[in-house]
Amino acid sequence: MKKIRRQARHLVLQCLYELDFTQHSFETAYEHHFNEFGTEMSQLPKYAETFALKIGDGIVDNQQLLNDIINKFAHELPVEQMSYIDRNILRFAVYELLFFEEGTPVSVVINESIELAKTFGGDNSSRFIHGVLSELVKENVSPERLTPSFQSSALERKESSALERKESSALERKESSALERKESSVCGMATWAWRFNST
Repeated sequence: MKKIRRQARHLVLQCLYELDFTQHSFETAYEHHFNEFGTEMSQLPKYAETFALKIGDGIVDNQQLLNDIINKFAHELPVEQMSYIDRNILRFAVYELLFFEEGTPVSVVINESIELAKTFGGDNSSRFIHGVLSELVKENVSPERLTPSFQSSALERKESSALERKESSALERKESSALERKESSVCGMATWAWRFNST
């Protein structure tokens, strides 16, 4: 189960990385990676897929709140200046620690975050990630202890984010439909394939 969850975490991180460069919804990024690595991903059991989608959506919906929390504990390096990988690992970890309903043990979240940093991050990523998360845990941060302004702004951003994703999905469907019509009008043309380079 540990290995399966780790594969799901890898998938979530890759999707979050893609979202830093596109206007896709998390579901669109997930479907893209599933199609890209279909054979490997089809081996994930349903509970791992549910974990990936649920936690990925939660991170996207609460991204600014997560950034605000991270900035309180990453004293010398604001989120905006972090590498894409480091900040997404931290968003992942903070969301799972504070908001994910399954209640993953703290030690598991920290250890898995460090492993993600070692696999995908830079030379100092694992040490940096460990330091920020250790500070957060030391302060015993919990959703109940977040200030009302944090909670209120998070709700407003969540509603705004949901609307933006709805509009984005509609635009993607419109563009996809236009592309399909264009492709069908050219006899013998090979199907266009989009490949995302995560390196």
